[in-house]
Amino acid sequence: MRHLLAAILLLATTARGETRIIGGTPVAPGEWPQIVPLLVEGSRCTATIVGPRVIVTAAHCASVGQGKGTISFEGVTHAATLFRSPLYPGKDHDLAAGILPAELDVAPLTVGGVTKTGLVVEMLGFGCTNPGGTDVSDGVLRIAGSSIVDLVGFDFVTRLAGGGALCFGDSGGPAVVDTDDGVFVLGIASKGNITDTSYFSRLDSADSRNFLRSLASQQAVEICGINAECYALSARRR
Repeated sequence: MRHLLAAILLLATTARGETRIIGGTPVAPGEWPQIVPLLVEGSRCTATIVGPRVIVTAAHCASVGQGKGTISFEGVTHAATLFRSPLYPGKDHDLAAGILPAELDVAPLTVGGVTKTGLVVEMLGFGCTNPGGTDVSDGVLRIAGSSIVDLVGFDFVTRLAGGGALCFGDSGGPAVVDTDDGVFVLGIASKGNITDTSYFSRLDSADSRNFLRSLASQQAVEICGINAECYALSARRR
């Protein structure tokens, strides 16, 4: 089954990289400003701002452009230097982070939460809405709910009748969880069957946290929930 899913990875290199979340609804203007489109050599993914100068995305997005990409934030293009997990691609730890040259004027989201089956999450991305990925992008950020049904390797798996699913272009987007302590980024969109089942790289794993902690130290940057305390309740505010 994993080989089948790998064959239909949400690769940003495909011609259908410009798509939207299946079953999602458009995000209201001004909400979730931390979720941004990522462009790597003409291929599209999604990324999340988790520090004044840091984004997180999928490693398979970062593998396209030899460590270079751009995000669009408030209509302005910003360059990003991308770093993949050192485990990827030897192991399917589909996680990368990007360093921006200057701080962005936005309250970053916080990496946090604990993965467990039955947990309800919300996924966000600039990907497709049609099962199978037969449509094209309109550049709108969408959100959809789902539930964690399994933990597999570095990933958690989501599926929910009537819920959302990942599609081309959603790669690298976040799965967020709403807790009593605030909204946290729990996982990063990796792959799925483009119908009802999605895989997210877990950010609560030791491998993910060690990678982000090491990168923060090496690049002298702050990552909310890793080496910096941030106001988690500001998730949808400037």
